[in-house]
Amino acid sequence: MTTDYKHIKVKPLSGAIGADVHGVDISKPLADEVIAEIRKAYLDHLVICIRDQTLEPVTQLAFAKRFGEPMVYPFVKGLEAFPEVTPVIKKEDDKINFGGLWHS
Repeated sequence: MTTDYKHIKVKPLSGAIGADVHGVDISKPLADEVIAEIRKAYLDHLVICIRDQTLEPVTQLAFAKRFGEPMVYPFVKGLEAFPEVTPVIKKEDDKINFGGLWHS
């Protein structure tokens, strides 16, 4: 775990890219200092995972808005009440993962 954070714990996933962020519940309102540390972890590691979160669309949008203005994705329909939130769902009978063709 890296130690230059006061409010979160950050564990690099590899030598080059990615980190797990621990010690934060992003479904709750967060202080500016916590958001700044999450942003720093993202900038330091380029990809971050904040695992085991339970988010409703409204709380997901509130968290996202702390980093910029969410947009409506033009190629996939978002949720009816929250068009900026695009469900990523793979059903049991799906043969290709979401974005598998264009994320290569």
